[in-house]
Parts: sequence; C-alpha cells; structure tokens
Amino acid sequence: MRKYCNHLVSIYCDDLENSLDCKLEQFIPFIKTSFNNVALFPLDFLKWMVRKLNEVFPNVYVAFMVCICIYVYACMNVYTYSYS
Repeated sequence: MRKYCNHLVSIYCDDLENSLDCKLEQFIPFIKTSFNNVALFPLDFLKWMVRKLNEVFPNVYVAFMVCICIYVYACMNVYTYSYS
C-alpha cells in the first residue's frame, strides 16, 4: 500500500501530503468502527465521505476524489467515443 500511496503522491504532489500512507493506515480501523462491519451501498458511502471524511481525513478525501474523477472521466470518454 505504501508503494501505491507514494506513487499517487508523486503524481499529485500539489494536492496530497506525503503522509497519505500513514493516514490510510489510520483510516481503515476508523471505517471498521464507524460502520460496525455493516456493508454500505457505494452511494451511501460517498455521502458519508462528503459529510465526515473531509473533516477527519482531508488527505484521504482528496485521494478518493482524485480516483473517483479519473473513473468518471474515463467512462465519459468511452461513452462519447462509442456514440460518435
């Protein structure tokens, strides 16, 4: 995980702090205790992230938003390419 975090930070160095890997290590137990191991739908998890995550783990929040935007952008390109 540390390798991937460092790679992501190296690409988005203006947006992410070098401590992203440490924050993710703290984030995993936080998630487990916040939801008591209850599975959530992705939309519910996203709503929770927008409400809570930015306050508690802003670095993790930025990393998630970067990853989500990449997937949405890729899907938009595939959709427009397939219908042009």
